[in-house]
Amino acid sequence: MIVVQRFAEVSCTAHMNMRLNRKLILAAIICLGFACLLLFISRIPQRDFVIKTYLYSGQSLRPGATVLIDGVEAGTVTAVNVRPELGQHPVEVFMSIKPHFRSSIPNDSVSSVVQQGILAPSSIEIDTRETLGTLIRDGGTLKSQDPAEDETAKTLEKFGNVVGDAIKAFPHSAAPKTNH
Repeated sequence: MIVVQRFAEVSCTAHMNMRLNRKLILAAIICLGFACLLLFISRIPQRDFVIKTYLYSGQSLRPGATVLIDGVEAGTVTAVNVRPELGQHPVEVFMSIKPHFRSSIPNDSVSSVVQQGILAPSSIEIDTRETLGTLIRDGGTLKSQDPAEDETAKTLEKFGNVVGDAIKAFPHSAAPKTNH
């Protein structure tokens, strides 16, 4: 009788250990599945968000041009359309902004066309300084800065100043003398 009772106790303990092992294995599988799901979700690329602006002048702006946020490359121009019915700001520009810059653009930021040099292509500069607004949402519109004067004229003026300074620095004795 003692042997049967001992066998029943061992059998019961073995059965409980097997149940505990099954629960541990099931919990480990669930944890592993959850970890894999989190890893998969974190690897899904976030899509760029699109914003637009309306400009006074496109100044040779083209799709593919760089979009800068306070001087940092943040996206590209995806489309440039001319819409005369819009009056003073007929150039409609769509921009695709990288997802990690989503929290960098207040809705009262100002966009403008800039050119880094005489031969450099035009790009869009978004100025976030002096802004207090909430963040722009996908599909939102930024206001643009009306040019005080044409950017090309500014660039040519800078070039003229550099050339003028170089001429002034050139020694007058090296210049050819003319007889009148």
